[in-house]
Order: sequence, then C-alpha cells, then structure tokens
Amino acid sequence: MTAFSKTQLPNSVDTLEELAVWAILSLSHINSDLIVIEGAGSTERAAQAGVFYVESDKKYRFLGRVSVEMSKNYLSGNDGMWNYAQPLSSVEIPTIFTA
Repeated sequence: MTAFSKTQLPNSVDTLEELAVWAILSLSHINSDLIVIEGAGSTERAAQAGVFYVESDKKYRFLGRVSVEMSKNYLSGNDGMWNYAQPLSSVEIPTIFTA
C-alpha cells in the first residue's frame, strides 16, 4: 500500500475535491502501467487521470478513475469502506506530490 502521512499533503489541499484530484493523480502517476482485471475479458489501468476540455460548457474538467481491490470482509464489516481497500503497489509518493 502506498502509505502517506497527512504532513505530505500540500498545504494548498484543503477541500475534498482537491484531495480527490491529488490522490487520483498520485495513484495514476505511481501505477501508470498497472493493469487490473475488472471483469471477464475486461482489463483496465488501475488508475487513470486526465484534464479534458468540454466544448459544450467551455470548461476544463479533471476526469479520474481508480480500480482498487476490496477485501471481501467489506461485506460484513462495520468500519468505513476505505478500511477494506487492498494495496495497488508499495511505492513511495514522489516528491512532486508532496511539495
């Protein structure tokens, strides 16, 4: 699992939206070549992220997705679902994400 300390979050990250973008960008950077099976005959990158221009509303949008294996214990657990997330990798967060 890619462990981190709250002190590694940049000071400018102070909303859930910013945290989501930071986390997905970090996971996408670290696991850029990691492929996971999401269904019979269906593979995807474990983490994907990008910024796209949407012509219809003339705005840039961050689009990200993460496919994280979950322990089957999440079905019977009483903890927050995030506690059952399984590691994608054990790589340290690059310093470009912690400055």
